[in-house]
Amino acid sequence: MLWLLLADAARAGLVVGGMLGTDVPLESDTSSDPGAHFGALVGWRQDVLFVHVQPELVLRWNPMNDAALVGPGFSATALDPIAIGIFAHVGIPWSDGPTWDAGLVGEFTLLPRLRPGVRVGYHRAQIGDDDASDGFLTASAVLLVKL
Repeated sequence: MLWLLLADAARAGLVVGGMLGTDVPLESDTSSDPGAHFGALVGWRQDVLFVHVQPELVLRWNPMNDAALVGPGFSATALDPIAIGIFAHVGIPWSDGPTWDAGLVGEFTLLPRLRPGVRVGYHRAQIGDDDASDGFLTASAVLLVKL
């Protein structure tokens, strides 16, 4: 009986999205400046009961610092129509070195296939020629469309 309930409640689909936000350096000795970032993501969203799991591929770029995050990750949220959760990504070295981010997600189901939201977190990126990496507080407005 339980499998029937789960099978009926499970919904899956391709998700595409865009993001626009800001990165603020956290270290005082960094050469990085605050700046806007923008990006896109594509993923597969699996909804089971009140949990939403989304493996995704993200591309995020800050042109001010030439800091990019390109790589796999995930987001996981719970509840509906207002969902809260977490996200994390590991970046493939773009030009300078490895990068990663992690943080909190908030989403709102505006329409069954349209989910605006916010992502607030920590982004670590190696910028420039030195071996040190820079930490950023990052905040993004995100719009997801489930196809």
